Amino acid sequence: MTSHVDLTYVSKYAAFWGNVTSTLDWCEFSSYIAELANTISNIAIISLGLYGYIRCKQQSLPALYSTNYLGLLMVGIGSAAFHGSLLYEAQLADELPITFIYRNPVYHQAVFATLMLLNTYRTMKLRRQTVVPLSRNVQSQVVKIFWTGGLSFIVAFLIWNLDNIFCGNLQGWKKIIGWPTAFLLEGQAA
Repeated sequence: MTSHVDLTYVSKYAAFWGNVTSTLDWCEFSSYIAELANTISNIAIISLGLYGYIRCKQQSLPALYSTNYLGLLMVGIGSAAFHGSLLYEAQLADELPITFIYRNPVYHQAVFATLMLLNTYRTMKLRRQTVVPLSRNVQSQVVKIFWTGGLSFIVAFLIWNLDNIFCGNLQGWKKIIGWPTAFLLEGQAA
């Protein structure tokens, strides 16, 4: 699948980082930070990775747990670098932790969704096998957080796909309404 955005248009806005060299874009453009909404959305991933890592260390949990949070932190940093610059090298930092086998955004999304589902299954299995006893109240909170995260992913994944499908229309609307209101139409950052 080819790019949705005319990269000659994007490149003049992303010129701060040099010419756009990535093979993908996510229907967004702004000055200095190539994909502002996508870049900003990584603050949550970076924060969660850092917070989880610190909490694991504070609670002296096995390295398996803190390593997972370091991985999440690295994915957030790589993703912010890619969406901020649209450089191929940064794209690799974003997508290699997830996958970069085939240069098709639909394939990329399908693999991402599959990985998320496998991660969900594994998380549920690990939660059932935990050796740390949890009170009913804590168990209830864990289940609530788990389902909130799962439903949030489903909604964000739907918005992400709608953004790709209707990218051309969205670009026109963004140009008409202008910044900062156009920021609300950056669905790929959901």
